[in-house]
Amino acid sequence: MRKSFKSLILLSLVSMLLIFAGASMSIAFPSSTSECGTSGCHDTATLTITSNATGAVNATVGKPFTLNIDAGGYSGGDQEFYVSIESSWADNDQFSFTATSIQDNGAGDLNSNLNEISISVDFTPLSMGTYTLRIWTAGKSDEAGSLDVTVLTTYDKNAPLIDSPADIEYEYLATGNGITWIPSDSNPANYSIFRNGTIVGSGGWSGSSISILVDWLIPGIYEYTLIVNNIGGYFASDTVMVTVTQPVTTTGTSTTITTTTTTTDTTTTQIAPGGQTIGPAVVTPLSLVVGTWVVIILVVILISEILFRKGKW
Repeated sequence: MRKSFKSLILLSLVSMLLIFAGASMSIAFPSSTSECGTSGCHDTATLTITSNATGAVNATVGKPFTLNIDAGGYSGGDQEFYVSIESSWADNDQFSFTATSIQDNGAGDLNSNLNEISISVDFTPLSMGTYTLRIWTAGKSDEAGSLDVTVLTTYDKNAPLIDSPADIEYEYLATGNGITWIPSDSNPANYSIFRNGTIVGSGGWSGSSISILVDWLIPGIYEYTLIVNNIGGYFASDTVMVTVTQPVTTTGTSTTITTTTTTTDTTTTQIAPGGQTIGPAVVTPLSLVVGTWVVIILVVILISEILFRKGKW
């Protein structure tokens, strides 16, 4: 009895293992959608997969291009059908893109029909060369399909674009003066800044703006030139003139105000009845009048004194 029970358990375990193995053979695992070429890893090439690329794709480093991918040929009707793209396949790591695994009628599937998948993926080349992009599709029962797209990448043959900031003028010792250029390019490389022909700044350029401070210069005229280069060896430049002026000197001035007093003699014209002018009347100053009366009084006192002494008073 005990031996029969052990045999029954062993038989059950073997049966479960076989069932699990069979189930594994019939499920499309997104992580297994690769060109492994062995049984159980989607090696039966019965599915179809195409793209909008009719031949080799000509692309520019740093500039994205789009592949529209359509997969079909699956008949399971159970949505166990995927399209996947991984960076580790073929030369996929030479492109910047979002690794993806799209299920039939799942998020990202642009085709509402069952057993058909349509996706759109953007790829940006990272370097110049000839590369193979690989896209894979898989379903139950090892069904699979593979698409290889040849991509020829080159550098942009156009020079970078660069703006032209206004010239600058400031007074000696004034601060806060600077130049900011806003160049652009899909494949930026490096930059250099020259002042009157002598390099004063350089470095790698990521495509962002480039600035330099121009304070603390002695009075004079300066020529600042920026040169930006892209990976393809093309360049662009712009020059800004900086003028530093001498400080303005202020001279103080004094104003003298002279006041002149003018004395004016005043005459009064007497008018006779009937309006006839009878001549000017001189206005005598008060001090003169008082003085005259004092003299008269003194004379009177003196005469009185003389008469008194002679006994005639």
